[in-house]
This record gives sequence, C-alpha cells and structure tokens, in this order.
Amino acid sequence: MGVVFPLGKIRDRINNLRLYANNMNDRVIYSFIVDRHPKFAYQAWQLAASIVRHCKARPRDINIQITPGVADHVWSIFSDQGYSVRALTPFGDGTFCNKLAQIPNLTDTECGRIVLLDTDMVAVSDCRPLLTHDGVMAKVVDNANPKLNVLQDMIVAAGGADVSLMEVEVNTQLTVRGNANGGFYAMPRHLAARFNGEWQRWAKWIFDNDGILRAAGRMKNVDQISAALAFNLSGIPYAAAPSNLNYFLHMDGGHKYYDPGHDICFLHYHDVSMNAAGVIETKIALSPLEQDAVDAANRHIREGNHARLLRDYMNA
Repeated sequence: MGVVFPLGKIRDRINNLRLYANNMNDRVIYSFIVDRHPKFAYQAWQLAASIVRHCKARPRDINIQITPGVADHVWSIFSDQGYSVRALTPFGDGTFCNKLAQIPNLTDTECGRIVLLDTDMVAVSDCRPLLTHDGVMAKVVDNANPKLNVLQDMIVAAGGADVSLMEVEVNTQLTVRGNANGGFYAMPRHLAARFNGEWQRWAKWIFDNDGILRAAGRMKNVDQISAALAFNLSGIPYAAAPSNLNYFLHMDGGHKYYDPGHDICFLHYHDVSMNAAGVIETKIALSPLEQDAVDAANRHIREGNHARLLRDYMNA
C-alpha cells in the first residue's frame, strides 16, 4: 500500500506551491552590460545599487553582463556584492548591438518580468508599479531618429506595408510605433525568448541589407530599429512605456509621455550629463521635479561610491 499523506499536509503543499508561483510571477530581474571602458563599470555600480534601494531588488536579481576584455577586478567587485555576473558574447558589430545578446542569459531564471537598461541610468523610485505583463515595454524615441521616411523605406524593403505612427517625445514629429529609445526595455518572461529571436533576426537582416540605413548615417540605431521591425512585422506586442521609466536629461525638450500619477523612476542622464567627479551635472535648466530627482540621484551616488571604480573612471 502506498504512503497516505494527511489532507492538511497536501493542502499546505499546494498553498506553498501557489505562493512560490506567485512570488516568481512578481519577481523582476534587471540586466545591463559592462563593456571595457571604465565608465560602464562605474555607472553599473551606481545603477545596480539604486535598483536595490528603490525597486526592492535583491542583488542576485541584478545581472551584470560583462564583455570580453573587462578587467578581472571588475568581475570580483560585482560578484562580491552578490550580483549575478555573467559573461556576454558581443552581438553583430560588437558595439551598439550588444544588448541583443543579454536575453539568452536570462531566460532560465525564474521570474515574472525582465528589464534591460543602459548603464547611464539611475533609479530614483520604484519602477515596478509601472511595468506590465501585456507586451514588451519601451519608451518612444526622444526625437525622430531615424527620420520617418527612412523607417518607412526599411519596412517596405523588409516586406511590410503601412504601420501605425506616433509622435516622438519632444515635439509633434512622427515615427513608427515601436521605434523606441533603447535605454529601457521591459518584458514578461514568457515573451522574452520570442522577442529576442525576432529582435536578433531583424538585426541580422539589417546588417545584410544596410543600404538605406547606412545612407542615412544611422547604423548606430540598428538595435532600436530591429526591435521596431520585430514589433511591426513579427507581431511582438508592444507597450508604450511612460517617460517615468526612461527620463532623459541630456537635452531640452518636453516629456509629453510622463505620467504625473507616478514619480520619475529611471533618470537617463547620458554620458554628457555626468561630470569628471562622477556625479550628474546637466547642461540644461531643470524643473523643480527634475532637480529633486537629480539631487536624490547624486545623494545616492555620493553615498555609495566605490573607490576603485571611481578612480578607474576618473583616470580613464
């Protein structure tokens, strides 16, 4: 006769499994790339610590993906902090497209959502209330780059036709829906592998059919355009992210997609807005809302600086 388990224990086991599944569905993991220049390690240190502080992440939820040639001490610094450190094989041209190589390193991790970030960002509030399970989130481009006609010509060359349009962030110029600033992508885990497959497929197609983009001088945008092709031609569901999740600071301009019901979550300061001392110093006038966010970010940066990474950055 087989072992008979008490009904109460069976119910407890089922409830524990349900609790575990719910916890995994709520878990958000984050990923960004540290390349060889010391600025990436310094920025990544600040970004990772800010996510732990504001997004209630555990260090192991943060994936530091390191490209070949990065100094050994950088690996040790992040792994000693408890972050998930991974080797990343460069993709495509090995410069602007490396973010396409991140997702295959993440899909075996139990989680609900995956967030990809540029290192020149810092969290100043919790991003999780703004994330969705309904599609791949990304914020529309700041300006119309590449120009709409370039994107339309590429879509036609790729076998597409008319696609939906939307206004860019800072003015009324139009771009194709899904042409997004590549600093932030967030996706439910169940979409990650499919999105990555189509993202990489279209990036390879662009490299093989680069005439239109090269003539426009926009080869640096391969990653964002291949994502736009995946949204528009491969049926990957796209969800427009509010500015709160990718808030630029490097130029003047409005943030028409800012959701006033939430705080700024991620400041995207860009390299030009970080000074030689390693703190954010913008070249533009800031609103009180923006100034408060920058002040909070700089307090975090000063309090949590890593002496070795700061020295490497300052001496680069």
